[in-house]
Amino acid sequence: MRPPFPWNGAKTRLVSKLRPYIQAWGASSPHGRWVEPFLGSGVVSRQVRKMLPSVPQLVGDANPWLVSAHRYWLRGLVDGPTLADVSESSIERYRSMEDSEFDELSSRDQALRFLVCLYSAWGNRWQTKEDGSFATPINTARAGGDADFLLRRLEDSYGSGWFRDSDGLVAAPWQETLKKAEAGDLVFLDSPYPETAGYCIGFNLRDWSEMYLWVRDAVEQGIHVLVCNPGTLSLLWGLV
Repeated sequence: MRPPFPWNGAKTRLVSKLRPYIQAWGASSPHGRWVEPFLGSGVVSRQVRKMLPSVPQLVGDANPWLVSAHRYWLRGLVDGPTLADVSESSIERYRSMEDSEFDELSSRDQALRFLVCLYSAWGNRWQTKEDGSFATPINTARAGGDADFLLRRLEDSYGSGWFRDSDGLVAAPWQETLKKAEAGDLVFLDSPYPETAGYCIGFNLRDWSEMYLWVRDAVEQGIHVLVCNPGTLSLLWGLV
């Protein structure tokens, strides 16, 4: 299953390995929710919706631009793409936007800013400067700045989402999403890897330690947890 948009650290290859665990949880916890604080492209969340369509979802990501793409563009809740959205001036406008402008923008501009910058970027890497303006160069070698190419990508992603009004989408650090987890929920943790942490919101050793301490307490509270970060899994084993 391909992700709805390219994302460094996407979990596409994990889906087949996770499927039996998700299916077993769905059979034993019919009233639980799927909770995912590191949403990214959402490829696992989409698979869960396909496997367990009646299960509500609570997902989050620290990147508010990404969450707006899921919340508005992928659900088709704003007007669709036009050539004006991918003109040179529009691309430059989106790339120069800063995080401080986020709340002043329309839902459509929030979502488009994320997707236009991502689709046009070299390696589809989301890298920003300290003020939030986009830092990854335009990929001129692969038509990253070509209007027709970008328009096709926007058209492909528009309305391709799976979230419902009853689902929860949280634009906040991972801790805020985990605060809402309850007994019976299945929490999927695939935190940023050392190789990809610089492509989005920072994630350091303190965060990893805090997360795995949370896992220890969550298991005692009856919360089900799936952890898929092999680089730090040994830390979890040492704690629980």
